[in-house]
Amino acid sequence: FWIATALISFPMITVLLTLHTAQRLQEEIHAQARRDTLTDAYNRRAFTEFADKEWSRSKRHGSSFSILSVDIDHFKLFNDQYGHQTGDAALVAVSRSAQAALRANDIWCRYGGEEFVALLPDTSMDRALAVAERLRLAVERTTSSSPRGSLNVSVSIGVAERSPHHADLSEVLAISDAALYKAKAAGRNRVVAAGREE
Repeated sequence: FWIATALISFPMITVLLTLHTAQRLQEEIHAQARRDTLTDAYNRRAFTEFADKEWSRSKRHGSSFSILSVDIDHFKLFNDQYGHQTGDAALVAVSRSAQAALRANDIWCRYGGEEFVALLPDTSMDRALAVAERLRLAVERTTSSSPRGSLNVSVSIGVAERSPHHADLSEVLAISDAALYKAKAAGRNRVVAAGREE
C-alpha cells in the first residue's frame, strides 16, 4: 500500500513543484520585462499599461490624476564631460531619490534616455505640484559619484493634470512635456505646472 501510494504521489508532487517553479519563473520574467534594468524604475511599456488603466478608471469615476515629466538637467553635457558610467550612476541616483520622494501608489518610470515620468493617481494639480517640488528637492540634495568625486544633479519637471476635455493620455503627456520644456527654458532645476507658467 505504502509503495503504491508513494509511486502515485511522487510523480504528482514532482509535477506540482515543476508547475509552481515555472509559474514563479514566469512571474519573475514578466516583472523584469516591466522594469528598466539600470534604474529599476518601471519601463515605458509598463507605464503605458498603468496609465491606460488609470485613464479608464479616471473617466469611469470622474477622478483626477496628474503626470510629471522629469528630465535630468544638462545630462548630455554631464555624459560628455564625465563619461557614460558616471551618467549611468547619475540616472540611478536620481531614480532612487525620486522613488523615495514619491508616495506609495505613485508610478515611477524611465521613459527614455534621461527622461522619467511619474503617474500620480487621484491627484489634483495642487497636490501634484507639492509632490513634484518634493521630488525636485530630493534630487537636488542627492550627489552622484564619479572618478572626479561627488557631483550635484538636478531635474526640471513639467506637471499636467488630466481633465475631462482631454481626448486621450497622449494629450496629457504632451502637455506635461511642454511644461517640462518651459521649466528648462526658465533656467532648469524647477517645477512648471501646465497653464500656470506666468
